[in-house]
Amino acid sequence: MAASSTTFFINPRVVCLGDSITQFGYSPDGQWVALLSDFLMRRCDVMNRGFSGYNSRQLRPLLPQLIGTGDQITILVIFDGTNDACDPTPTPTGYVPLDEYAANLQAMIDYAATVGIPANRVIMIAPPPVDTARIKNRTNIKDYVDRCTLVAQSNKIALIPLFDIILKDDPQHWQRHLIDGLHLSASGSLLLFNALQPVVTAILNSAEMDAADDEVEQGCCRSVRDLIRLNVDYWRRLRMRYARRMTKKEVKP
Repeated sequence: MAASSTTFFINPRVVCLGDSITQFGYSPDGQWVALLSDFLMRRCDVMNRGFSGYNSRQLRPLLPQLIGTGDQITILVIFDGTNDACDPTPTPTGYVPLDEYAANLQAMIDYAATVGIPANRVIMIAPPPVDTARIKNRTNIKDYVDRCTLVAQSNKIALIPLFDIILKDDPQHWQRHLIDGLHLSASGSLLLFNALQPVVTAILNSAEMDAADDEVEQGCCRSVRDLIRLNVDYWRRLRMRYARRMTKKEVKP
């Protein structure tokens, strides 16, 4: 009997890279990654690559182990800087100077380009504000927000200004968007998702219209759009096969 051949496909992927605010992205409070994953269901696979306690110095050398050529990554979301902003005296190992922080962000952007993720498919999220009444060692967070913004602008990268979004949403009680003064609450996560969703949608719509030069998935398709179409066609065929099977059962004497 001849072996049956099966065609496998890989969904386009959105990789969310960051620290604990990203790692907790599937938690009941810090749910922004879960919201994004639900929104992109059957269109893209959302990969959570958050590492609690990590700063940009630690994430930078880790990136080649997380993403590489041929991984079908359509969007890379970089959300880092909160740990870099630790005050150097109590937390010398966590603190990363501003210039090094900017250099690390730039290195991540440059590496992404080498594995097929150009700047127009990278999204940067600026660090959120920190409630210094509860978290004492992040008094200079705004400096890191400004530097993150500058790196994004210089590379013409989409930026989610989360610091400003949170402060503007509720100027008098913005702390409610942080569960512990540092990590996002459910309301803060929703603010981030609502800002991220249209940016992700625009990038995906553009990516789906771009013709790919190289074949992917062993020549099964030639563009991100084809991958998505293959996914839809698969489920359509599956539903048709199920319908035929049920029909045969109904007419069976």
